[in-house]
Amino acid sequence: MDGRLRHGGSSPLTACTSDRDAAQEWLFLQTSSGGSYAYGVLTLDSVEYTVAFTDHPERQVMHLANGGFAAAWDEGEDSFAGDPPNTALGYKAGDTSGQAIVKLTDIDVKDSTIIYSLEFLEGEIPEGSFDRITLVIDALGLITPSDQGRH
Repeated sequence: MDGRLRHGGSSPLTACTSDRDAAQEWLFLQTSSGGSYAYGVLTLDSVEYTVAFTDHPERQVMHLANGGFAAAWDEGEDSFAGDPPNTALGYKAGDTSGQAIVKLTDIDVKDSTIIYSLEFLEGEIPEGSFDRITLVIDALGLITPSDQGRH
């Protein structure tokens, strides 16, 4: 299993072709047991996997390997590289917690570490280390996961 989503042709994302597998918008959730932010770069440590889920009409959920999520970043017409996702970010650092809305502009994955370049849309987060970070990442086009995308 390569942990990729499939959408259109030879890209790692494959378009849905049947009524039964109607394409849906997939949202993504990443949680980290630590990380840091400095100079427009957010580092998430110890991310076990990325959760992908849909809403109505047919609710679905699956786990994706982080490398597969990153590999799909710039693939296809509706890629995150072409249309960076808006993301809700929540954090906890000691006794402080907060949230912001950000645009994720680039990704790099090294094992269980995910590194994002970002721009703030609403709110801010302080520079430094965090005890916990959660991201809810906006939809990636209309896609259908393949069996290879499951972790």
